[in-house]
Amino acid sequence: MNYLAHVYFSYEDENLLIGNILTDILSLKELRLLDNKYDEGITLHRIIDTNTDNHPVHKKNLSLLYAWQGKYSPVAMDIYYDYLLAKNWSHLTGISQRNMCDEAYKIMLKHQMFIPERAALMFGRMVDDDFLFSCNTYQRLEKTFERLLKRVKFPSNLERAVDDLKRLETDFESDFSDFFSDMQKVTQPGILPDSQET
Repeated sequence: MNYLAHVYFSYEDENLLIGNILTDILSLKELRLLDNKYDEGITLHRIIDTNTDNHPVHKKNLSLLYAWQGKYSPVAMDIYYDYLLAKNWSHLTGISQRNMCDEAYKIMLKHQMFIPERAALMFGRMVDDDFLFSCNTYQRLEKTFERLLKRVKFPSNLERAVDDLKRLETDFESDFSDFFSDMQKVTQPGILPDSQET
């Protein structure tokens, strides 16, 4: 799951949301230096990632995509889940995507002063670009993969990721509702006991 999904699973608690998002931006060393008010968000992010990695739908999706995207299949799939979530938002959630994104942006800007500079700058870019709300277009996916290509360290096929994902969209979308429903269950309030920390 990528940024939009992580925001959805934590948007009702601002510290939870910030810790959740920062887990994908900062190194482990940087996360340890954060105020402990973000700890539950970091734990929630890891719970989401662990349950995603072990979910049978996700494993099936990776097996379908691997022939084209190889070792970067998990990365491409995580990004694509936000596309599928945004595309099917109205029947998967009971809230306004526009209102949730706007509230998330306010929280992100509010917390910029408490987090490392590079994360604060990334928050600013996400807000300026309306990143969370625009996940439901192939144009956004293209831009995301273009940025990612500049950072990858090994040869990849990410320049054709959108074409590969389009080819498999019917397969991916058929099980997404069940997959997302299962993820909603593991992110319910009260799901964060110490025993689940990774």
